[in-house]
Amino acid sequence: MTHTNESIDDPPPWENSSSACRRPTPLKSKYNQDLVDMLDIVQRQRALLDDKTALPYARAVSIIKSYPEDLRQDPSKAKTLKGVGPKTFKMVRQYYELGKINEAEIIRRDYAFRVLSDFTQIYKIGPKKARELYAQGYRRIEELIVAKEWRPGKGGDIQVPEALRILPDLQVPISREEVEEIVRHIKAEMDEVIAGTEHTIVGGYRRGKTSNNDVDVIFTYPSGGPHGVPSPSQMQELRERLERKGLITHYISLSNMNGRGSKSDGLHTMEIVFKAPRSPIVPVSRHRRVDIIFCRYRVYGAAILGWTGSKQFERDLRVVAQQEGYKFNSDGLVEKDTSRTLDTFTERQIFHKLKLPYMPPEWRNCDP
Repeated sequence: MTHTNESIDDPPPWENSSSACRRPTPLKSKYNQDLVDMLDIVQRQRALLDDKTALPYARAVSIIKSYPEDLRQDPSKAKTLKGVGPKTFKMVRQYYELGKINEAEIIRRDYAFRVLSDFTQIYKIGPKKARELYAQGYRRIEELIVAKEWRPGKGGDIQVPEALRILPDLQVPISREEVEEIVRHIKAEMDEVIAGTEHTIVGGYRRGKTSNNDVDVIFTYPSGGPHGVPSPSQMQELRERLERKGLITHYISLSNMNGRGSKSDGLHTMEIVFKAPRSPIVPVSRHRRVDIIFCRYRVYGAAILGWTGSKQFERDLRVVAQQEGYKFNSDGLVEKDTSRTLDTFTERQIFHKLKLPYMPPEWRNCDP
């Protein structure tokens, strides 16, 4: 059984707020998704070029996506939305007058934009690195692998021929059913190591995405009390069991897996390439990027909230936390004055502390 750590709730009412974490945003806009897609092209180009207008555009696109009415009926309403400035509104008006945004059409045909977009879809390649690689003459992901500029693993763990071999698998989206099947295998082995763990599948899956680029799952150990978490030896045993069954095929990174990290409540992360066996649910066995995260029970809610996303939701959540006297990330909710990490067994406790209405994960899709 997949745990969500929260009951299913209706979203709070929409409000015209500059903060994405205060307004419900669906996976797809009911009325304005075509407009959102066009504006997103402009926003992504700004981000790829490290333009200072990238974040304002992202905020504008985010609130338009959340808007629960059809802007086609009255495009002038867009300029009343907080975060939509004159330039964005001009594009909105042009879209409804011409059926397109001229700048977006030019960007979409631009070869450099397409290459940079492809590069940034790859694990741990951001806009800056993508620009550097493009300037060096690289145009295809396969070229990066051969030149050892990128691999799906660190150091010598995955050699060039192997990286080229598994790349097509890693580029195929993962269905919700396959995500659940992968986690079922992990949970079955976890139960053999230690009974009583609880887990939550996070990331885009938890926000309702029908397909995902990777799988993120968080494990904790409520039976161990507030500080309950599988021990380093138990994490190691889980790795060995998954290896013996051929489920782990490659390692990407192991973070804080010896339990001696600088933060007592820090997360332990196992980044791996996983291959589920063929079954009616997984008719084609493919290599998949999987992150297995272990956390103490006392910060389970923070870990879930931080790993669920979306980026814009998390960005504004951290701003609200600062305003309320806290620091927030997936490691926990920390009082700024005392540096004390609060117990956050559920997400709801964090929303309460930050004086925010609880936002169900399906309504946190604040990125285009």
